[in-house]
Amino acid sequence: MIVQKMSPSAWESRRFALLRFVLRHGDRRIDRLSWRRLVTADEDSLRREGTAIAVAYTPGGQPAGIAFAENYGEAACLVAVHPAFRSRGIGRSLLQAISDGREPPACRPASGSAESLPAFPAALLRR
Repeated sequence: MIVQKMSPSAWESRRFALLRFVLRHGDRRIDRLSWRRLVTADEDSLRREGTAIAVAYTPGGQPAGIAFAENYGEAACLVAVHPAFRSRGIGRSLLQAISDGREPPACRPASGSAESLPAFPAALLRR
């Protein structure tokens, strides 16, 4: 799996395909605020510190997962992984990619999503 933090220009060129991916594979667990922030993310907002998008790609170049955080996850955060690639550490890798070597973003797992818990460090769950 190839995990890449997206440049603002790459987001602009791939945004609609990746938004469809989140709609398809977010299993209706993505909170509305984070969804709205992702939809409205543009080149300027992605240049702000603490705001980033990362995508995991299969060897064939297809998206396997996406993560987004705004203001280090305090303003908005989401992770969506294709069902065929879940429980493989992709969510954790995506969160690490958008953290820039800092503590992972302050994301919270979707309610009712026990399979997503391993991607979220215990410290974040206590917040």
